[in-house]
Amino acid sequence: MDDADLELAVKAIVDSRVINSGQVCNCAERVYVQKGIYDQFVNRLGEAMQAVQFGNPAERNDIAMGPLINAAALERVEQKVARAVEEGARVALGGKAVEGKGYYYPPTLLLDVRQEMSIMHEETFGPGSAGGRI
Repeated sequence: MDDADLELAVKAIVDSRVINSGQVCNCAERVYVQKGIYDQFVNRLGEAMQAVQFGNPAERNDIAMGPLINAAALERVEQKVARAVEEGARVALGGKAVEGKGYYYPPTLLLDVRQEMSIMHEETFGPGSAGGRI
Protein backbone atom coordinates (compact mmCIF):
# COMPACT_ATOMS: atom_id res chain seq x y z
CA MET A 1 0.00 0.00 0.00
CA ASP A 2 1.08 3.58 -0.57
CA ASP A 3 1.71 4.17 3.14
CA ALA A 4 3.75 0.98 3.66
CA ASP A 5 7.02 0.99 5.54
CA LEU A 6 9.11 -0.02 2.51
CA GLU A 7 12.28 -0.62 4.50
CA LEU A 8 10.50 -3.03 6.83
CA ALA A 9 8.68 -4.77 3.97
CA VAL A 10 11.88 -5.24 1.95
CA LYS A 11 13.76 -6.60 4.96
CA ALA A 12 10.97 -9.05 5.79
CA ILE A 13 10.75 -10.34 2.23
CA VAL A 14 14.50 -10.71 1.77
CA ASP A 15 14.90 -12.41 5.15
CA SER A 16 12.07 -14.78 4.27
CA ARG A 17 13.62 -15.72 0.92
CA VAL A 18 17.14 -16.15 2.32
CA ILE A 19 16.38 -18.38 5.30
CA ASN A 20 17.12 -21.94 4.22
CA SER A 21 17.43 -20.63 0.65
CA GLY A 22 13.65 -20.24 0.49
CA GLN A 23 13.06 -23.94 1.12
CA VAL A 24 10.43 -23.64 3.82
CA CYS A 25 6.67 -23.45 3.45
CA ASN A 26 6.20 -20.13 5.23
CA CYS A 27 8.47 -18.03 3.01
CA ALA A 28 6.97 -15.01 1.27
CA GLU A 29 6.93 -16.07 -2.38
CA ARG A 30 4.49 -13.62 -3.90
CA VAL A 31 4.53 -9.89 -3.41
CA TYR A 32 1.62 -7.67 -4.39
CA VAL A 33 2.54 -3.99 -4.53
CA GLN A 34 0.28 -1.01 -5.09
CA LYS A 35 0.98 0.82 -8.37
CA GLY A 36 1.89 4.08 -6.66
CA ILE A 37 4.94 2.62 -4.91
CA TYR A 38 5.73 -0.30 -7.22
CA ASP A 39 8.83 1.10 -8.92
CA GLN A 40 10.33 2.41 -5.68
CA PHE A 41 9.61 -0.86 -3.88
CA VAL A 42 11.00 -3.05 -6.68
CA ASN A 43 14.19 -0.98 -6.82
CA ARG A 44 14.73 -1.33 -3.08
CA LEU A 45 13.91 -5.03 -3.11
CA GLY A 46 16.29 -5.66 -6.01
CA GLU A 47 19.11 -3.79 -4.26
CA ALA A 48 18.56 -5.72 -1.04
CA MET A 49 18.40 -9.08 -2.80
CA GLN A 50 21.52 -8.30 -4.81
CA ALA A 51 23.40 -7.55 -1.59
CA VAL A 52 22.74 -11.04 -0.17
CA GLN A 53 25.97 -13.01 0.06
CA PHE A 54 25.38 -16.59 -0.99
CA GLY A 55 27.62 -19.59 -1.37
CA ASN A 56 29.29 -22.21 0.79
CA PRO A 57 29.11 -21.15 4.46
CA ALA A 58 31.97 -23.55 5.24
CA GLU A 59 34.25 -21.47 3.02
CA ARG A 60 33.26 -17.94 4.08
CA ASN A 61 31.79 -16.48 7.24
CA ASP A 62 29.79 -13.71 5.54
CA ILE A 63 27.34 -16.07 3.82
CA ALA A 64 23.66 -15.34 4.43
CA MET A 65 22.30 -18.00 2.07
CA GLY A 66 23.60 -21.46 1.29
CA PRO A 67 22.77 -24.04 -1.37
CA LEU A 68 19.55 -25.80 -2.23
CA ILE A 69 19.20 -29.26 -0.74
CA ASN A 70 20.04 -31.32 -3.85
CA ALA A 71 20.24 -31.40 -7.65
CA ALA A 72 16.53 -32.16 -8.00
CA ALA A 73 15.62 -29.06 -5.99
CA LEU A 74 17.92 -26.94 -8.14
CA GLU A 75 16.37 -28.33 -11.31
CA ARG A 76 12.84 -27.61 -10.03
CA VAL A 77 13.70 -23.99 -9.30
CA GLU A 78 15.33 -23.61 -12.72
CA GLN A 79 12.24 -25.08 -14.41
CA LYS A 80 9.81 -22.86 -12.50
CA VAL A 81 11.74 -19.70 -13.34
CA ALA A 82 12.06 -20.75 -17.00
CA ARG A 83 8.33 -21.43 -17.18
CA ALA A 84 7.54 -18.06 -15.63
CA VAL A 85 9.71 -16.37 -18.26
CA GLU A 86 7.97 -18.36 -21.02
CA GLU A 87 4.65 -17.12 -19.62
CA GLY A 88 5.83 -13.50 -19.76
CA ALA A 89 7.68 -12.79 -16.50
CA ARG A 90 10.87 -10.76 -16.60
CA VAL A 91 13.98 -11.70 -14.62
CA ALA A 92 15.16 -8.54 -12.86
CA LEU A 93 17.81 -10.27 -10.76
CA GLY A 94 19.33 -13.74 -10.62
CA GLY A 95 17.44 -16.34 -12.58
CA LYS A 96 20.26 -18.75 -13.38
CA ALA A 97 21.99 -21.44 -11.34
CA VAL A 98 25.58 -20.78 -10.38
CA GLU A 99 28.10 -22.79 -12.39
CA GLY A 100 30.33 -25.18 -10.51
CA LYS A 101 30.12 -27.51 -7.58
CA GLY A 102 27.04 -27.38 -5.39
CA TYR A 103 23.38 -26.51 -5.78
CA TYR A 104 23.55 -22.74 -5.66
CA TYR A 105 20.80 -20.54 -7.03
CA PRO A 106 21.06 -16.79 -6.45
CA PRO A 107 18.35 -14.60 -4.99
CA THR A 108 15.97 -14.08 -7.90
CA LEU A 109 13.41 -11.38 -8.57
CA LEU A 110 10.73 -11.90 -11.22
CA LEU A 111 8.69 -8.93 -12.40
CA ASP A 112 5.73 -8.42 -14.74
CA VAL A 113 4.16 -11.46 -13.12
CA ARG A 114 0.44 -11.93 -13.62
CA GLN A 115 -1.99 -13.82 -11.42
CA GLU A 116 -2.68 -16.49 -14.06
CA MET A 117 0.99 -17.53 -14.28
CA SER A 118 1.90 -20.90 -12.79
CA ILE A 119 4.53 -19.37 -10.50
CA MET A 120 1.74 -17.52 -8.69
CA HIS A 121 0.00 -20.80 -7.85
CA GLU A 122 2.88 -23.15 -7.01
CA GLU A 123 5.47 -23.17 -4.25
CA THR A 124 8.95 -22.68 -5.62
CA PHE A 125 11.01 -23.81 -2.61
CA GLY A 126 13.88 -21.62 -3.71
CA PRO A 127 15.32 -18.13 -3.25
CA GLY A 128 13.01 -16.25 -5.56
CA SER A 129 10.19 -13.75 -5.31
CA ALA A 130 7.54 -12.91 -7.87
CA GLY A 131 5.98 -9.47 -7.85
CA GLY A 132 2.80 -8.06 -9.26
CA ARG A 133 1.12 -4.67 -9.29
CA ILE A 134 -2.27 -4.03 -7.76
